[in-house]
Amino acid sequence: DVDVACERRRVLRGDADNDMLKIDNLTKVYKSHKMGRILAVDRLCLGVRPGECFGPLGVNGAGKTTTFKMLTGDESTTGGEAFIQGHSILRELLRVQQSIGYCPQFDALFDDLTAREHLELYTRLRGVPWKDEERVVQWALEKLELSKYADKPAG
Repeated sequence: DVDVACERRRVLRGDADNDMLKIDNLTKVYKSHKMGRILAVDRLCLGVRPGECFGPLGVNGAGKTTTFKMLTGDESTTGGEAFIQGHSILRELLRVQQSIGYCPQFDALFDDLTAREHLELYTRLRGVPWKDEERVVQWALEKLELSKYADKPAG
């Protein structure tokens, strides 16, 4: 595709260095005893400029989910690099994770936990200091209009 080739050249020549997201030759290879090497993401290059909205499209198995898992640190990379707001996914993963939100393709809620318990869990995962947890959870419940569901199970 011509657009894909143009975007690849833009990233490789450094014109995407100030983009909010810069993916530079990102690669993921899985190793399987039965199938050998499985190339899931092949030297992906793209940038997303400030103010742009980008949504990947592709057939099943094209590498969309694997790419997002590498960007969030849920999967290791085999090669390449990516930067989110200038922070490396390889060297500054915590900074990257603090600046993104990610909704996976499968339900991220636990049926037995309440809205409050989910938010408490997320504050701990994000490193919110214990002394601030209650205030942050209360703020989120109000901001997300979940106060009336705060103590009801999600499932």
